[in-house]
Amino acid sequence: MGGENTTEAQQLSEINRLRESEGKFKLLLDTTGDFILTADAKHGDIRYCNDKFTELLGIPAAEMQGMNLYMIFPAEQREKCAKLLEGSNDKHIVDGLFLEHRKGHHIPVELRTKTVEVDGREILCAIFRDITTRKMLDTQLKKNCQLQAIINSILQIALKPIPLRKQFDLILELILSYHWLAFHAKGSIHIIESARPEMLVMYAQKNFEPIQFKLCSEVPFGKCLCGLAAATHEIVFANSIDDRHDHMYPGMSPHGHYCVPITLGKRVLGVLNLYVNEGHESTTEEEEFLTAVVNTLAGIISRARTEEHLLKNEEQLRSIIQTTDNAIICVNTNEEIVLWNNGAAKIFGYAPHEAAGKPFDIIIPEQMKEAFRKDFKTALETGRSYLLGKEITLTAVRKDGTEFPMELSAALWTVQAGTFFTAILRDITEHVLERRQREHAIEKLRKLTGSVVVAISAILEARDPYTAGHQRRVADLSRAIADEMGYPKDMTEGVRMAASIHDVGKIYVPSEILSKPGKLFEAEFHLLKYHPQIGHDILKDVDFPWSVARIILQHHERIDGSGYPTGIKGDDILIEAKIICVADVVEAMTNHRPYRPALGLDKALEEIQTNSTVLYDEDVVEACLAVFKKGFTFKS
Repeated sequence: MGGENTTEAQQLSEINRLRESEGKFKLLLDTTGDFILTADAKHGDIRYCNDKFTELLGIPAAEMQGMNLYMIFPAEQREKCAKLLEGSNDKHIVDGLFLEHRKGHHIPVELRTKTVEVDGREILCAIFRDITTRKMLDTQLKKNCQLQAIINSILQIALKPIPLRKQFDLILELILSYHWLAFHAKGSIHIIESARPEMLVMYAQKNFEPIQFKLCSEVPFGKCLCGLAAATHEIVFANSIDDRHDHMYPGMSPHGHYCVPITLGKRVLGVLNLYVNEGHESTTEEEEFLTAVVNTLAGIISRARTEEHLLKNEEQLRSIIQTTDNAIICVNTNEEIVLWNNGAAKIFGYAPHEAAGKPFDIIIPEQMKEAFRKDFKTALETGRSYLLGKEITLTAVRKDGTEFPMELSAALWTVQAGTFFTAILRDITEHVLERRQREHAIEKLRKLTGSVVVAISAILEARDPYTAGHQRRVADLSRAIADEMGYPKDMTEGVRMAASIHDVGKIYVPSEILSKPGKLFEAEFHLLKYHPQIGHDILKDVDFPWSVARIILQHHERIDGSGYPTGIKGDDILIEAKIICVADVVEAMTNHRPYRPALGLDKALEEIQTNSTVLYDEDVVEACLAVFKKGFTFKS
């Protein structure tokens, strides 16, 4: 008895161990990521499936037990699967295999099988892997590849040297060939032309009937589905002929639409119109495809318009270049003429065909050619030259050998085709002649004016011996100050001329007042203060090259408005008058006067420095001090 009990205990222990082992094995199979079943290899009856497999198909494990293996495949695949699983060899099926869910939908799977012998029977072990996600990714990848292929094909069409309308015919046909969209083989592309910014004009169509072509050849913004898409800047979709269809005609077949605006930034360039089957439901995927297409079309339209604009500008530029009287010449890096306009032909005597390919120096005098070649080479190598970026006057030579003055403006520029030197030249023969005649006349006028000024100054000094030489000394200092301030020669000469007669108004002041040794009475001083006005009135009708009369009127005015005769101040006073004012004060204080002895140069300079910005202009004072520091002295 004891022996039998021991044997039963051992058997029970072994059974428990096997059950425990089976439980661990089942747990392992249930927690794996794969879907596992075993079946009778001969008859196909399912003996075991893990929990994940039952979840995959939605069929309870109890129901799966004993079910024929081939029933888990779609009906149309069962015969195929039976043939695939025949024999005892291992199988690995990676494509085209589906399981059927209890609710009827199909699940793409990958299958690995192995046949083993258990207790003399062949058992089929099958491991399924759900590849739904992989299939979706593969499908999406294929669609993306197709989309990219279409975009590339559209871009290749856009590069063809054919009109935009013909390009759009080819592009529309390509779009309608995209097989996985539910398009009819029908559609159109409308463009907005610059002359009519609120109108869609048909540039391409596919399979439109004549009446429909006529109705849709031009569509205003807001009209029908295409016009709505243009007006709203949004995709307009219809799955049937609804009340938004303004363009209707007898016998129109049922259909729907995708009308997609072609936009660039906030600007609508046109509309892509595609027909779809009636009842079709739009998808995000389709809209994304169409958006990618119209974005490409927008780039094509924009480029075409840019090219059209550039061509128009080029035509205008060519017209300007050929009709201008100036010579426009373009030269390459070999100094060969590549552009020679009609103006150049007229000025230099060479016809365009004669000048083409010739060296640029055919218009340069022989004695200047070497210097020109050297400077041209420097310009190419460094981008710097005295010829570039400014107007210069040079001597040129015509075909017949005659030399003449010309004005030249030149630029160096680089494009993909190479580097070029462009020159605009103007024949200034008449201008030079007129300038010389004008300068000669001005010089004669200046000499005459100078003689008049000298005569007036002499008369004044004869009446006022105490101030003899005063105007001349003020004129010398005024000119020196103007030079120090950097004013041009012509202005400096005007300052000197006005200063030479700045006291001309004193001709009406009695001599006894001018030479009175003591302090003037108020009435006498008032009369003296009137001399700038008198000087202005005397000279206002004289046609000086400069504003002499106004300068004389203002030479006793002060920056703070305390001067005379009108009390103007600041920027209302001419700079020439400010210069003469300072020079007059310095000269008067430095030299003897009937009413006081000379105060000296130091006192005079101290006066203008102390009252700089109050009575006297700061810049003029600084220039005056600099003049004396550099050694200026009054001549007796």
